[in-house]
Amino acid sequence: MVGENYFRNESTGGDFGDVFRMDENTTRHVLARLREIKQSRDAAKVTQSLDRLEAAAQDLKENVMPYLVDCCHAYATVSEMIARLKRHWGEFREPIRL
Repeated sequence: MVGENYFRNESTGGDFGDVFRMDENTTRHVLARLREIKQSRDAAKVTQSLDRLEAAAQDLKENVMPYLVDCCHAYATVSEMIARLKRHWGEFREPIRL
């Protein structure tokens, strides 16, 4: 952490500030809203937009941004979009060199 070792300010006494904690009621509300959206969305439209995104991801010269926008308009989740992209692009792993 920058400032923890080299640029340390002794007057703070090691206090790095408040840690964000989500209110439980807010968490329940967000998850309920997500369930509601998933139940009310057009599943065929979501699948179709995700399929087009996946097909575009196979062509490395294709701009996938319009397909991502279409997925958003169909109410596909970010997780669903990422899963389709990972099928073809994989997941980045930081190379470790010793």
